[in-house]
Amino acid sequence: MNCSLSEVQALAAKAARGSGYDWGLADEAGVAVRWLCAAGLDGCGALAGLLGSLAESPDDGKTFGSGTPGPPDVADSAWVSETGRLCPIRAGAALSDFAFLLGRHGLTMTAVAWPLLLLPFVSAASRQLQTPLDVTWDRSNCCIDGHDVRGLRAGDGVNPPTAARVRVHPGRGLGQAWVRRSRTEPDAGDWEILYRFAARTYAPATEESRILGAGAGLIDSD
Repeated sequence: MNCSLSEVQALAAKAARGSGYDWGLADEAGVAVRWLCAAGLDGCGALAGLLGSLAESPDDGKTFGSGTPGPPDVADSAWVSETGRLCPIRAGAALSDFAFLLGRHGLTMTAVAWPLLLLPFVSAASRQLQTPLDVTWDRSNCCIDGHDVRGLRAGDGVNPPTAARVRVHPGRGLGQAWVRRSRTEPDAGDWEILYRFAARTYAPATEESRILGAGAGLIDSD
């Protein structure tokens, strides 16, 4: 399937909300997935993996949950979640808000879920600091200079469910920038997962809504 970035952003935001994030963080998730897809990276797969790990099933009948991994303690240069894994959306939002903490030496995050989702937030921090930032996790590394991703290539090891250690620190901005894209081709299975989470945000149909809704309702003049 082939989707516009606007479609991806809208569905990702609703899916994040459906999994239990508040609307502010859900909107951040939508923007992050759009940024990744524009860079040619698997943003939909990363978010589908993250949300799927928060529930036994994306269609388990729940409405809004509270199982999202907690935020880090931003007072420290080593961020560790008290719930076991760092949420990349919460940690990313904190990174954007506290970009000044990167200083000269950067920071380390431990046990980060789906670390690919951190990159758009690193980009925002890079713009604030007006300096390129290097990001490394497991066997992957890249440099982000505000808008472009340099050095990272899609493939094995780029989008793991958990990274034992993610390091963000000032860099030099070397490497070939990716060509930005205006459309993306998400995996059909990942798209279905996001759609099912998004469906949790829809109000259930009632007799009144069917009468007042679009279409003929209870009157068929054809």
